[in-house]
Amino acid sequence: MPESRSSYKSSEYARETHASFFNNFEYSDIKLLFGTTGIETPAHRIILADKSPFIHNELLKNLESRLLQVTQLAWSAHSYWRVFQYMYEKRFSLWPEEILRDIKDEPELFKHSTVALIARDFQMDDLEALALERFRSQLRWPISELIGCIQKMYESRNHHARRLVITEAAKSYVQTPDLAEALQKAAREVGGFAVDLMEALSNLCQQRED
Repeated sequence: MPESRSSYKSSEYARETHASFFNNFEYSDIKLLFGTTGIETPAHRIILADKSPFIHNELLKNLESRLLQVTQLAWSAHSYWRVFQYMYEKRFSLWPEEILRDIKDEPELFKHSTVALIARDFQMDDLEALALERFRSQLRWPISELIGCIQKMYESRNHHARRLVITEAAKSYVQTPDLAEALQKAAREVGGFAVDLMEALSNLCQQRED
C-alpha cells in the first residue's frame, strides 16, 4: 500500500532531521564510549538500531544500559566517529573532529578502508560500498602522493585495514588497466607492498580458477 501524504512527510522529515541530532543531547537516551579514550558522545537508540542490524542486536542484549562501548583496539576512534556520523547525516568527513583532536587518526589510505571494515561489521552495506568507492578513487592520486601514502600504511599496526587496501589494490590492478602502471611503480618503491600485491594477485587468480 502506498504511503499516505502525511506519513510520507513524516518519514522524510525524520530523515532530514537526523543530522541535527548527531552529537546532540536532545532526546538522547544512550551514550557512545570510544574504547579506552574516555570520550563519550550522546546518541539515540532508535537511530542506531534503524541504521545498523548489528547495533540493533547489541542494544537488545541490554535494554537498560545507557552506555554502549563501540570501539575495538584495531580501529581508531576517528573511524568509528565517521561511521556514526554517517548514520545520522548520510555522509562522513575525513577531517578530525575537535573532540578527538588528541587521538591519532588512521593513515590516509586507511581512512576510507577502515570505515568500510566497520560498516561490514555493523552490516551497513550502503556505507561499505561508499567507503570502498572512495578508497578506490585514492588509487588515482598522483604517483608520488600514492607512494607516500603506501609507505605510511606500512608504519601502521592496523593489519586488517592494510589487508583490505592490498586486496582492493589487486582488484583494481586486474580490472582497471590504467591503474596497473601506477601500482607497479608503487611496488618498485615500497618493497613490502610489492610482495603483498603479488600475493593478493595470486589469490585472485586462484579464486577465479576455483
